Amino acid sequence: MKEINRKNSNDRRWNLKYLKEKYGIDDSFIACQLTDLDFPMPSFIFCQIIKRCRLNHLVILY
Repeated sequence: MKEINRKNSNDRRWNLKYLKEKYGIDDSFIACQLTDLDFPMPSFIFCQIIKRCRLNHLVILY
């Protein structure tokens, strides 16, 4: 996780801290998503996490 954050630290979308602030998610939600994803590419994993964060955020709003 830390390696991915450092690699893409210039792009806020790829930063876990940014995702936590924007979508109000916690570490356990992210960890759950990571264990659910069995794919080797960090960009794919983060794209999936972002999609799930958005969906989770929308569900909470409604």
